Amino acid sequence: MYILADTIEKEIYTAPSAVLADGTTFLENLIFDIFKRVNHELDLRIPFADKVEFLAKSNYISINLKKNLLRSYRIRNSMHSINDNVEDHLKLNKLRAVNMHKYLFISAWLYYDEFCDDIFKSSKPSYIHPDKINKGIFNENNIEIKNCIACGTPLGSKNSLFCPHCKEKLHKSDELKSLRKSIGSKTPFKKDRLIELGYSKELRNQLLIELRNEGYVKIVGRLNYFNNEKINELIKETDQYRKVENTLYNLNSRNLSLEEVRNSECYELGKKGIAPFVEIYKIISKLCITTFLRNFFLKESFDNLKFDIDIVYQWYNQEKTSFSPDFKKFNQILINNFLKLKRAGRDNEEIKKELFINEDIWNYWKTSDNELFVDFFENIKEIKYEIFLKELRKGNIREDALKIAEITEEDLSDKLANDDSFNKKFNEQYVEKRSNKFIHYLNQESIETSAVKSKLSIEEVNQWVEKGRKTREEPFKSFCLKYTKALMDKYLRLLRKTDIENAFVNSQIKRDDLDSWIRKGQRQYDDSNDMFITFYSKLTKILLNKYVEARKNGKRKKEAAKEIGKTVESVKNLLDNKMNEECRQKLEKIKADLIIDSFKEGKTKEETILKVDISLNELNEYLELGKDEESQYHALYEEYSKSLVPNLMKKFLKEFETKQQSKVLKSLKITEKDLENWCKIEEDEENPITFYDSYMEIKKEKYISNFIKKGSKLKALKNSDMTNDEFMEFEEELNDEIRERQMLLFLKEIIKHNKPKQAARKVNIKLNDAYEWYVKGLEGDNEYTDFSEIFYDAFIERILVILKNLTSEGESEGNIVKFLKHQSFMDKEDYKFLKNIGTITKDENNRTAINIERERNLFNIHPDLLDLDIELNLMDE
Repeated sequence: MYILADTIEKEIYTAPSAVLADGTTFLENLIFDIFKRVNHELDLRIPFADKVEFLAKSNYISINLKKNLLRSYRIRNSMHSINDNVEDHLKLNKLRAVNMHKYLFISAWLYYDEFCDDIFKSSKPSYIHPDKINKGIFNENNIEIKNCIACGTPLGSKNSLFCPHCKEKLHKSDELKSLRKSIGSKTPFKKDRLIELGYSKELRNQLLIELRNEGYVKIVGRLNYFNNEKINELIKETDQYRKVENTLYNLNSRNLSLEEVRNSECYELGKKGIAPFVEIYKIISKLCITTFLRNFFLKESFDNLKFDIDIVYQWYNQEKTSFSPDFKKFNQILINNFLKLKRAGRDNEEIKKELFINEDIWNYWKTSDNELFVDFFENIKEIKYEIFLKELRKGNIREDALKIAEITEEDLSDKLANDDSFNKKFNEQYVEKRSNKFIHYLNQESIETSAVKSKLSIEEVNQWVEKGRKTREEPFKSFCLKYTKALMDKYLRLLRKTDIENAFVNSQIKRDDLDSWIRKGQRQYDDSNDMFITFYSKLTKILLNKYVEARKNGKRKKEAAKEIGKTVESVKNLLDNKMNEECRQKLEKIKADLIIDSFKEGKTKEETILKVDISLNELNEYLELGKDEESQYHALYEEYSKSLVPNLMKKFLKEFETKQQSKVLKSLKITEKDLENWCKIEEDEENPITFYDSYMEIKKEKYISNFIKKGSKLKALKNSDMTNDEFMEFEEELNDEIRERQMLLFLKEIIKHNKPKQAARKVNIKLNDAYEWYVKGLEGDNEYTDFSEIFYDAFIERILVILKNLTSEGESEGNIVKFLKHQSFMDKEDYKFLKNIGTITKDENNRTAINIERERNLFNIHPDLLDLDIELNLMDE
């Protein structure tokens, strides 16, 4: 019968006429089996309807079964009738076949319910339309109900949803509901009332005993009463069984969706562990997980899937130990999706949330030694580094890229140290590109700004530079060189525009680095230092140009050298280098121009060398070189000769009058060579008197003065700075001038009423020299005539007047001499001299007398002038 029913359901749309044969056979077999079960012989010649009537009248079948059997058979008969339109007949047969299927289902159920053993009893299932039978959701998902859907007891048959115990409850519940409906729930009844309701005596007695024993019926005397409270409890419980059963049937027939069932009260109560809904919760959970896995495996994604994650977690925990193919596939898909999202740069926690990976699953993955999960975490590590590199390529800073990739600095360091392939990628994709950007910005920006714009940290830049210095590893070595060159260029660029301190600060170079560059640049034998040689060469040129400019602006050497961070000596050493010849020539020209400007301003050599900050030797060397018309110093020499020399000559001559020549030369910063050159200057129209003439006149004057003062030729020569050659040249002139000067000075003292001896001492001459000059004048020597005349007038004549008066009074010679000396008129040497030249003589009486005939004749002395009073008056005048 099962085979017939299955065939009818499969062919009901494809071959509806087959229902004629198969449906008839199904009905006939059903009647045959009933006759067999009631132990009644069947007469096959009796029509089908009579057989049914017999069974109904004999109370073998219920009225309902009779009605459905006859109705099914009538539909079968209608399928044999045909009208004129065959096409319409076939269409009607399709509808008749579907209709007959329904009544065959009801008849089969009633037959099953009335004649099958109690162990197979089940509640009435919902009718499933033929178009849904082959699409049952449980069949599609290979879900087999192995336990009672009410209590969970394992089933012994695949053809039942309930265990015998639960089926008994259902049967008893239905029977009690029917009895209460027929008798009345509160109406007492006798046992014969059950016979009236169609029960046999045996069945009646058995039923009442069961109902009384189970407490559903109470007996009082000969009357039976329903225990409605207990019956209601049973009905409530079995109604829940029916509710579970109907829910499953409706789900299987797709009258309810899985989502609707999951939202149903049955499912929610079962989820909470409330009987009798626990088993449906398990079944639905299994169906949910089966449906979920099928869809999940199909899509390999959670997108647009409706599921209860708690069911998934429950299933996952159950499958851990078995590690079924579905479990493995589920994990593989999760892992693939996780890795995919991870490669997209998503955060672990975010991915776990999206993929519903709770901590239990995650910890299971981490602790499992299964190759699937071991490989997963290895892949995660690799993906982290891929994400890290990707984030770096996107322009993120290293710190953010590490954070996004969930990598620590220690992890990265280990990876770089132990993975050559990754290290190469990191260097190519990050270090090279970022370092090149950094260098690009560094040419114009500060280190900090360049780092920000190139998405680097200062610490990272410093690490790369240091690594490039200590190793030859690329790209750090190249970066270090580029970094160094960029700082060099920036420093040189700034140095051209500003002072060394600002250039140093703004270029952000370190003092040690700068000193190192300079040292390396000085090692010209090392080929690897070409960059440093170039830097040192440019730096030197810039510094020297600054030095030259400072000198041009009038700065002294020390000040100009300080401006470029050098000492005067170090600048000199640089200028002495042939590589800096151009700067040296510039500096020489600037010094020459400054000297010329100083000369034009009328400054002396001393002032000029102070202003220009050069030594006197340097200046004199320039002047010497400037004598050559082809020399770069010729203009300097000309300006010197034109502006400075005349003034200097005047100053020299003026100071030379009162100072030693060496002191004047030192004071005016004039060399012996200058003096020698000046002395060679010939006279011209503007200067008819040469320097040499004036120079020698001063020397002569100084010699004369010194000689007169000191009375020593050697001292006079020394103090007058006159050489022996010069003295020999002008000896006669000098002697004549000295004598003239001495005579004048002597006479000045005599005129002051000094005695000759005193006067001679004052003018540093010998008294005899004065007497000699006087005598020479008396003797007619024209050079001394004036001297003799004045000496006579100023001294001798006064003495003679006094002598005349004394001799007239008859004083002895001795008294006369004593008197004249006592009165400070004359010394005995004077008296002796006058006596020796015959001016004082003896008369015939051997008395002192005066003879002035020579003087009278020579000096035209008036005879009366020897009168004492006249003479004294004249002397007073």
